[in-house]
Amino acid sequence: MSIAYMRTLAPSCRSQKSQSASPRRPRLFGAAAAAAAALYLTTVPLSARETVHEHTRVIDGDTIVINKERIRLKGIDAPELSQTCTKGTEVQMCGVQAKDAVVQWIRDADGDIECEGQGRDRYDRLLATCKIGGKDVGGRLVEEGFAVAYARYDRQYLPQQERAKRAGLYELFLSVHMVFS
Repeated sequence: MSIAYMRTLAPSCRSQKSQSASPRRPRLFGAAAAAAAALYLTTVPLSARETVHEHTRVIDGDTIVINKERIRLKGIDAPELSQTCTKGTEVQMCGVQAKDAVVQWIRDADGDIECEGQGRDRYDRLLATCKIGGKDVGGRLVEEGFAVAYARYDRQYLPQQERAKRAGLYELFLSVHMVFS
């Protein structure tokens, strides 16, 4: 986990004029910098701040890299990182949310991820079913509403998608997916 810290300039690094002119200025600057750091740490997605695991990187909700091998999760389609989803006037970064979910699951399992390859896609990524802590990643993404079943190539996750629809998890993503699929 990364640790953010702030370092203020030592008095010897400041000019004499600024020290005597306004003794509050360094304190105000320090407070503003601390507030900016706190805002960064609460608004920047988890996946953008930290490495997932020593040999694992998450590219987006349906693509990961393990030991330099690019892996495409088979049977699902997650939104791209830049993709947003809307419901009424509410806009969400659904692509970032899907990626962050996978990042968190890998962290929670201390990097315990296993993938079984089943061919390659047109971008030479390994098509695979992956499990984190024994649970199917693709199925979990679909079931929790972060991805849709990619029935064009694999019908394996359609039952999870139906359960998620009944739970109301697809209100934001499905309308976007229909436009971009």
